[in-house]
Parts: sequence; structure tokens; C-alpha cells
Amino acid sequence: MDAVFLRKHIGECLSTCLAEVAEKRPQDPIEYIGQWLHNYIKNQKYLKEKSLEDKKLNDERAEFELEEKRKAAMASEAEQFSKIEAEAKQVEESNKTTDDNSTSKLPTLEEGDEPKSSPSAEKE
Repeated sequence: MDAVFLRKHIGECLSTCLAEVAEKRPQDPIEYIGQWLHNYIKNQKYLKEKSLEDKKLNDERAEFELEEKRKAAMASEAEQFSKIEAEAKQVEESNKTTDDNSTSKLPTLEEGDEPKSSPSAEKE
């Protein structure tokens, strides 16, 4: 039971450490193993933190790219709306100028303003 736990959790790093001890043959191998394991843990924490930072950075980069796409889409829509408004304004102005050109120069008369007898009616 204990051997399974050791193999599962520290087997790989301990075998690497013992291989290094056999290769280097330090004066105090137990202290060397302790320092090596301490540095191994510190390096593993660093790698884990770096991995989390990389993941966070990638997430932020993806979010930034998505936001840039949204901004580009909004700018495109705003440009389309401004073109539509400009066309509508141009059509309105052209209609206004054609209305101004087609109206007669004579003043409009309302029913109450018309003369009671017309010259053609007197001849009959």
C-alpha cells in the first residue's frame, strides 16, 4: 500500500534524484536528496503557476480578439447606418428641391378668398 503511494506520487522524481546522487556521489547524500526534493517541489510549483499564467494569458488574448471583432462589427454597422442616413437625407433633399421646382408661383387661394363672381359667369 505504501509502495503504491510512493510510486504514484514521488516515484519518478525520487528515481531521478537517486540517479543523480549515484552519478555525483556527494559527501552527504541525505542532505543532497533533501535539497534536491525541496528544489524539485519549488520547480513544480513554478511550472504550475507558469502554466496557469499561460492559460490565463491565452484566455485574455482570446477575449481581446473577440472584443476587437465586436468593435469592428460595431464600427461596420455604424458606417452602414451613416450611409443609409446620408442616402435618406440626400433623397429627402432631392424630393424637397423637386417639390420646390414643381410648385407654381401663384398664391394658393382658399374657398373664402375666391371672388364671388367670375368674369365668365357675368357674360352668360
